[in-house]
Amino acid sequence: MRYCTTLFIFLFISSLSIQSQTIDIKGAVKDASGSLTGVVVTVTTESKDDVLAYTITDSAGEFLLKNVDMTKGKFVRARLMGYANQKIALDQNRLYYSFLLTEESIELNEVLIKSAKISGAGDTTRYLASSFAKEN
Repeated sequence: MRYCTTLFIFLFISSLSIQSQTIDIKGAVKDASGSLTGVVVTVTTESKDDVLAYTITDSAGEFLLKNVDMTKGKFVRARLMGYANQKIALDQNRLYYSFLLTEESIELNEVLIKSAKISGAGDTTRYLASSFAKEN
């Protein structure tokens, strides 16, 4: 009986220490003109950039990540198209993270648009005959 009691106490204390390593993280994402909506906020590992948790900012630019594992080597990242990505290392003593994103232009390669040779609308099939013609 004493063995069972000792085992129960050990398991209870172990579960408390495991639970204490996961916390809720809050924060906000802004740019020079104010709050940003729709920013993807993730918790990632340093080495592989594996996504462990994610959320999207609300209309006020705020986010909440629940039950985040606070072990070392993890980062909070904020990403939005048209802005430079930003990452902050997770700190066990910090529960609120603020991001200030800066605009960043992305230059795309040439975009080439071609029309389809064959198209369909309901039960009708349309062919672009000139695309099948061979020059002699």
